[in-house]
Amino acid sequence: MVVATVAYAGDPASETNWADRTHPKGNSKIHDKIAASHRAIRVGELELALQDYDVTILLDPNDAMAYANRGIAYDELGEYQLAIHDFDKAIQLNPNYIKAYFKRGDSYMGLGEWELAIQDFGDVIQLDPNDVSAYYWRGWLYGLIDQNVKADADKAKACSLDSKYC
Repeated sequence: MVVATVAYAGDPASETNWADRTHPKGNSKIHDKIAASHRAIRVGELELALQDYDVTILLDPNDAMAYANRGIAYDELGEYQLAIHDFDKAIQLNPNYIKAYFKRGDSYMGLGEWELAIQDFGDVIQLDPNDVSAYYWRGWLYGLIDQNVKADADKAKACSLDSKYC
């Protein structure tokens, strides 16, 4: 089985000041847990990050970003089903949440569910037609299942959007 971990520019480590943007310091419990979970992920303490995301979700069960970021932590631990469950919840709360579709596609790849991953990368492309990474990974997956015409088309599109993908 081929497994690839897909990087997405919106991963928690690159979301500077997410706690400040989404939960002003007026709600210090949520703000503090979000900040703690990001620190834990940055230093590789995924179990600690999961605990902090659990508390964040208890405090604000409608926080799509908290579900998505907990899903990322589960994915990093190889707990793909738990990750998918969290990405599903994030998408339910925010159907336009690109990162949740992208990372759910990554988790499906971890399970070898190529067609479901292709669907998620297709959803990313539908929401953002210029997402070069989604074209690249969908093309890579099409190649795995011998849909070479589609693979070549997606790889060409990725290349046209960013020469680093050529």
